Formats: sequence, structure tokens, C-alpha cells
Amino acid sequence: MKNKLSLSTILLITSFILLSCSSKEEKSNTKEKVNIAKNADIQLVSVEKLQKRSFKKQFISNGKLTSKLCADLRFPRQGRLNKLYYSNGDFVKKGDVIASIDNFILSNSLNQAKNNLDKSELDFQDMIIAQGYKVEDTSRISRDVINLLKIKSGYKSALNTYNKAKYEYEQSILVSPISGVVANLNTRLHTYVDINKAFCNIVNFENMEVDFSILENEIKYIKKGSKISIVPYSNNQLKIEGKITNINPWIDTNGLIKLRASVKANKGLVEGMSVQVNIFQKLDKQLVIPKTAVVLRSGKHVVFTLKNGRAYWNYVKIGLENEFYYTITSEYIKEGDLIICSGNENLAHDTKVKVINK
Repeated sequence: MKNKLSLSTILLITSFILLSCSSKEEKSNTKEKVNIAKNADIQLVSVEKLQKRSFKKQFISNGKLTSKLCADLRFPRQGRLNKLYYSNGDFVKKGDVIASIDNFILSNSLNQAKNNLDKSELDFQDMIIAQGYKVEDTSRISRDVINLLKIKSGYKSALNTYNKAKYEYEQSILVSPISGVVANLNTRLHTYVDINKAFCNIVNFENMEVDFSILENEIKYIKKGSKISIVPYSNNQLKIEGKITNINPWIDTNGLIKLRASVKANKGLVEGMSVQVNIFQKLDKQLVIPKTAVVLRSGKHVVFTLKNGRAYWNYVKIGLENEFYYTITSEYIKEGDLIICSGNENLAHDTKVKVINK
């Protein structure tokens, strides 16, 4: 009997100890959860002081690159292509011969015309000597006499024939009028050239331009000399600066105005390339905020301001925008207010916040 009582007593004491420990642990856990909940209610945010400052308004358009110097080379006469010195992508200098067609007959005609010209020139000089003058003294002879002697000697007629033969011979040779790169050359050797279309193009990539359009209500912000930048769609890592050089004072049926801008030379640019055009215009004294400061609530734009450690909800109207910033107007937000720029995705009005930026 004594043993049973002792055993019961031991079990009773053990149960009491376990219950006591469990109660303390639950209280500790509850206290920790309360602290975590309190900390979770404090949102971490970064802020920026709202100030009036200059704003770069950005317009975005699509454009096509063209070369300011681009030559359209054509053979003016029919013939079979017998020499081809360059191919697509080759660089040529001004005056370089690109190709030629069969010109054997033309070459002979030119040589014959040159011989006749030389002979008539000798006859002309003989007539000058016969007049009692030296060949070097033509300045002492009247113009009428000189002209008469040129006609009698056949010099004038021979000169005209030579110039015509030279012109026809030169038409069989294609010479580059500018320095640049050969493009659109598709004719093969020993085939007949088509005089109705270009034989090739010579493109100078050192002087590039971009043609693009803007909406008519945007023209008030843009003028000649306005800065732009272009980004090729084939390489969005390439950004090239330029400036507007031409504004066409005409609105087309789509309500668009055409513009042209010069851009800096770059090896990554080619004729006809599609690019994104970014136009910038500087506007002074604007309330400017980062785009990250604006959130949508029920389809309206909202900006949170910081006051006494709490976030306050303010409706704003978005004005202009560029890649990173908006201009705003609001009857609730004033210059000098602290704007919450991050950590505002899930904020509510009068939420307690903690600023993490300096």
C-alpha cells in the first residue's frame, strides 16, 4: 500500500512539473509572436524630397536610317559587263572604277579622234607661223583671226569629234562619284547590264540621318537642334546621339509630322536600319518624381508622402513622362514634401513606416 501511494505521488508531481514547463513555453512563444506582428506592421521605405527642377520630356518614335551621301550608279548605254573590280561591302574611294562594259569599238573611235585632233592642231600651228607669228605668240593675234584659223585647219571640228568620242567611251566605265561602301550589286560578269535600273549603290556611312514622325500635338515641344538618341532594334545595347535638322511643315492624313535628324557615325549602322528614336526636350520648374513613387489604386494614380513616421495617401495627376520620371500636379502635395519612392507597393493610408535610405 505504501509503495502504491509513493508511486501515485511521484506521477502527480511529474505531471505538475510538465504542465508548468509547457505553460511557460507557450507564454514565451506568444510574446515572441506579438513582437513579430508589431514589427511586421512597420513598412520599410525610401523617400525623396519633392522639388521643382528641370525635366527632360521624352518622345518615342520609330525611324529608318538613311545615308546623307548615297550614289545611284547606272550604265547609260547597253553593253556586256566585261570587268568588275568590286563586290558588295567593299570600300571604294571617289574616282575608283567599279566596272566596265565592252568598249573595244568606242576605244578605237576615241583613239582615231585623238589622232585627227593632233593632226588638225599641227595644221593650226602651221597657219599661225604662215601669218608671221610664233606659236607661242597667239596672245598677240586677234580672236577673230584665231577662230578663223581653227576653222580652216579643221581643229574645231576635230575637237568636237574627240570630245564626243571621249564622252561615249566614258559611258562604258562606271566610276564612283563619292567614297563609300558598295551595295546592291547583283550583276554578274559577261551578262548584259540593264540600263533601266541601278547597277549598284555607293553608301557613305559617315553621314547618317534618321527619318521619323511625331504627332501634331507634340510639335510644340520640338525644334531644330533638339537632341535625340537612336537605338537599333537589332542591337538594343547600342545608343547613338544626334540632333534634329529638318522639320517638314506639313501634317499628313494620319496627323503626323515628318522630321529628320543627323546622327553620329557608327560601324553598327547600315542603310535602311529600323531604329527607336528618343527625342528629349528640357522643361524648367516642374514637380518631378520617380516613376516608382506612383502606384495605382482603383485605377487612379496615388503617391504616398511621409509625415511623422506614417504614410499618407495622395491623389495626383500625371503630366509629362520620360524613361524614369513623371511630372505631376496635385492639390495635396507641395514642393518640399517627402515622397515615398520604394516600398509603397502594398502601403495603405496611415501605415507606420520606417525610412531606410539616408
